[in-house]
Amino acid sequence: MHPKKRQRKNASAMKLVGKLAGLFRNAAGLTQVQLTERASVQAETIASIEQGRRFLLPDLARSVDEILDTKAPPSPSPPPPGRPSPPTPPGADSRPPGQRVRSSPNQRTIADVAATSAPR
Repeated sequence: MHPKKRQRKNASAMKLVGKLAGLFRNAAGLTQVQLTERASVQAETIASIEQGRRFLLPDLARSVDEILDTKAPPSPSPPPPGRPSPPTPPGADSRPPGQRVRSSPNQRTIADVAATSAPR
């Protein structure tokens, strides 16, 4: 009888990162091979990341974000000095931009998601 394979502690996070990377890659109209050529990595690396078998390291995540043009929406600029801030619409997040929680995956970069699931 074969011993049971232990699942990694953050396997579900790795699968989420991989799924998002694949969705963003498809949305950009690229194949895995095209992405690997542009990112200068092996095809197995991208395939393993998208399948949730390998961590997406921060350097590669930033590179993939740049290639796929995935980025967070720009933060609103603060009002000029002496001018009051516009009122916050009902239901809007009133926290400062650096502390806001982005609620949908299309507002996050791959690097953001990968950073939350990387091994510590």
